[in-house]
Amino acid sequence: MANHGHRPAIPQGTMTDDRPTDLLTLKEAMALTGRSERSLRRWRQDGRLKAYAPLEPGGSPLVSKMDLMAAATAMAASAVVSVVDAAKRPRSAAVTAARSAVPMNMAAMEGWQRSVIALEREVEDLKVQREDLKAQREDMRGQRDEARKELEGVRKELADVRARSTALERELAGGFAGLLKGKVRKRLNLD
Repeated sequence: MANHGHRPAIPQGTMTDDRPTDLLTLKEAMALTGRSERSLRRWRQDGRLKAYAPLEPGGSPLVSKMDLMAAATAMAASAVVSVVDAAKRPRSAAVTAARSAVPMNMAAMEGWQRSVIALEREVEDLKVQREDLKAQREDMRGQRDEARKELEGVRKELADVRARSTALERELAGGFAGLLKGKVRKRLNLD
């Protein structure tokens, strides 16, 4: 479907929070893939790459790094298929196709390789963080269990104090009642 110079509107995210966290500007995407801005815009128009509205008015459209890598990988695979198909043609056509595909794909491959290495490092860092969080969780569980034991001990002490207090109140009430009874008898001269 030909577009004849008319570019579709950039899909607007409903909220900034709905956007992927790996957004790149077109310039960053160009540097990463070694492709031109025109190529990236064509990928967007062809539906191979989703673009997000810029964060600032007048800014560059944004693309997801993961989507960009997927689109670039698909394009590289397509180029490899083209080279293989060209190899079936006469020698000069195969060489021309291979030479035209290799430089742009080498730059893209280097960019992907850097991205993969960075992602692998990030995964390793996240694994270390996960292990640290597991250790913290175990420490907190231990602290929680100790606090529960301490609380249970305090509850038992409180129950003992309440029981002693009740016993003392009864004793005092009985002693006071006896004392009062004795005073009343004296006043009434019943003794």
